[in-house]
Amino acid sequence: MLSILRPLALVCLFAVGCAEPVEGTPTVGTDAAAAEGGTTADGAIDAGGDSAAIDGGGTLAPVRELWFEDVTEMLGVDVTRTFGQSVREPADNLAGGVCVIDVDGVPPLDLFVPLRFHQSSRLLVGSAPLSYQEEAASRGLASVGDATACLAFDMEGDGDDDLLVTGPGTLSLFENVAGQFMKRPELLPGVGTKAVYGMASAADLDGDGDLDLVVAGYYDGLDPMTYMTMGGEPNLLLLRKD
Repeated sequence: MLSILRPLALVCLFAVGCAEPVEGTPTVGTDAAAAEGGTTADGAIDAGGDSAAIDGGGTLAPVRELWFEDVTEMLGVDVTRTFGQSVREPADNLAGGVCVIDVDGVPPLDLFVPLRFHQSSRLLVGSAPLSYQEEAASRGLASVGDATACLAFDMEGDGDDDLLVTGPGTLSLFENVAGQFMKRPELLPGVGTKAVYGMASAADLDGDGDLDLVVAGYYDGLDPMTYMTMGGEPNLLLLRKD
């Protein structure tokens, strides 16, 4: 048995710009380099407003500006999971996933964060741009079980986002009814109770106009320590019935 204490948290990356990289890699001192722009104070070539640094081989390499910055602390979003308990399965070391979901049809978009070990998963509802309130309990998602990952999708085609939550031995489907989530276990088949289900995707696989589900998982009841040699089971393909 391995005793661990590991904090796991959500990281929010905000898009801060989409600067185009410099096209081409003209060498220093060539007419091509001079034609693109002048030399900056630090020795880089200003190529039409973008900068290019000189690499070790005397060639201009594009300087790419960061497109995202970490704003998690600024937003005050805290979904840190810290646990101290004995675990033996590799899956017990994994963090939960996160999915973007439109809870109430009111901008901005919201976030659902599933957490392991029956901890309270988080539903972060956007109250203003880059401002969130935790509302899992008030919207029917206070207890979703031991959760690994999630998928927001419109399961019945009524224009709002419903929620699929995956975890060890469970698939849980929640219907969004005017911003409140109702669990619908009767809509899903039975699954392997010793399996660990993770990432899921939705698409119209059979062309009938309904969204079907593809769910990935592993273990399928085998010894947990043999998971690295498995053939990928149990992956599920769930076709919606008409």
